[in-house]
Amino acid sequence: MRDVVFIAIAVGFFAICIAYIALCDRIIGPDPVAAESETVS
Repeated sequence: MRDVVFIAIAVGFFAICIAYIALCDRIIGPDPVAAESETVS
């Protein structure tokens, strides 16, 4: 049972991290270096 709780917490943590990165990207915009590399190719 502890394994299931640990896995649920770990998955939840990574989901929160991904949501936080998406929110920050939405607020401040994409990284200028990444934006330049996408327009070049």
